[in-house]
Amino acid sequence: MANYIGCFGSKTDKFFKIISTISTQLNYNRKDKNYCIFYDDNIVVDNSQKNDSLKIFDGCLAKEESNSEQIGMQTTISLDNKQVIIYRDLMGSRLVYYMVFDGSMFFASSIKLLLMLHELDFSFSVDNNALKQNYFFGYIFENERTLINEIKILLPGFCLQYDGKNLTKKIKEKLVFKEINYTQAQADSLFAEALEYSVKNILRVQGKNIIFASGGMDSSALLFLAKQFGVDFEALTFSSEANEIDEYCASELTKTLGISHKKLKFSAEEALYLLPDYICAFENLELTRGKNNYGGFAYYLMCRKLQEQGYDCIFPGEGADELLLGYFWPSLYPCGYVEDLLCKTKAAGIYENVKNLLPADILEGTKKCRQYVRRLDLEITLPNYHLNSIEHIANYFGLRSFPVYTTNYLVKTVAQFNTDLLCDGTKTKLLLRRYLKPKLEKYNLEFIVTRKKAAMPSVITTQLVDKIANLAKQAYTNIQKHPFAETFEYDPVTCLHFDIFMKYVVLNNKQLNIADEWRQDIERMAKYNEPIVHW
Repeated sequence: MANYIGCFGSKTDKFFKIISTISTQLNYNRKDKNYCIFYDDNIVVDNSQKNDSLKIFDGCLAKEESNSEQIGMQTTISLDNKQVIIYRDLMGSRLVYYMVFDGSMFFASSIKLLLMLHELDFSFSVDNNALKQNYFFGYIFENERTLINEIKILLPGFCLQYDGKNLTKKIKEKLVFKEINYTQAQADSLFAEALEYSVKNILRVQGKNIIFASGGMDSSALLFLAKQFGVDFEALTFSSEANEIDEYCASELTKTLGISHKKLKFSAEEALYLLPDYICAFENLELTRGKNNYGGFAYYLMCRKLQEQGYDCIFPGEGADELLLGYFWPSLYPCGYVEDLLCKTKAAGIYENVKNLLPADILEGTKKCRQYVRRLDLEITLPNYHLNSIEHIANYFGLRSFPVYTTNYLVKTVAQFNTDLLCDGTKTKLLLRRYLKPKLEKYNLEFIVTRKKAAMPSVITTQLVDKIANLAKQAYTNIQKHPFAETFEYDPVTCLHFDIFMKYVVLNNKQLNIADEWRQDIERMAKYNEPIVHW
């Protein structure tokens, strides 16, 4: 018999749990001879399987299986009393963590759910190599690693099978890059068809829906198409004095299209007291060699407000930059970007671990570098950072996240194109620029295509960054005593973030009241120069 326990869910009551042996301490929707299963409306159970097996789809879209392969964004679980098989979607929009302990496999949609399983009498250890990668890159570069040694993440497109004795992993589906020499007109037509198909099918999801409107090309295209297809939705812009131009552009577009537009203002004071709760939601660190990224923190603050206001589904623009070569430096100067990447892997001491991901001829010309950057962004950066971040945070608040630019159909379509059709060395995101420009010109809004847009982290003001930095400096005056100080190059802010992760995520067995405990931590740091964890 295969013993397994699985948990997929969020901070709210929206979750389901699978357990291979009957537990009288738990309520459940369905009971079979060798397992219980708990699920909510977001989980689709296929009871047509023979021999009492179940097939479970994580995601609203699976209710209409006719287009499920084209859309993706599902975790599929097939199970019976002999084995469990788990498949993670091609692009990594959904999360699957797992570990094997004492003859049983445990799997979940978050690290915290595994840490909280009462069935485990087990101690966890920190993966120092993963910490180094996180610190140097801003995310964990090696795909399977997490910050916890004993917990792994299933790779996108991979299938995990456990039969009680053997744990096997194999590729079920892999993204193929073809570099076909389509004409510009052919590529534009194929891209438009794939984008419109994706938007039309994803936005059919039932619920109170909202599109994040940043005033940039990615969200503007979604707003145009959602309006065109008659979808019931609202738009939201999150802003501060650091990105007021984004709010202006989003306001002009939504006003022109007649779309209800909500505006959320950033508050540094409120954000400071939510920092540990954000790290609990993200289950990771978000600092790169002492530099503030905090894009995930901004996303967390938005989702928190949306949960309070009763929203169900969110449609972010994540994936567009990776898919369409939208990042300025990596796309226009790929050789310099790759050289910097090589330096980082060596500085982090992980070059030997990742050199198989870095082809020997990688620096032989700008075009070859740009091709590699596209693969790197779609296969590593996107699933390991951006999609990982937004899915963790959405799940934490019981929201369903559908990043439209990561549908299987759209990604596979664009992956066929020669990179010259995406970036010509002077401009990025050429496909989307050409698609959107005539739509915007009709309303004299073409400046949205040409302007330089501030990224999500820009919402987080220097006021908050400085407050966190000052607290860290006060608390870590004797930073040499911190066990990971050398890993973090003696940066007090990174040490503080790591200690928050350890205290509130890994070691929080007593389920502390995060808000109250963090206020006490702030007081101890400010008044007594005490770190929040005494190593």
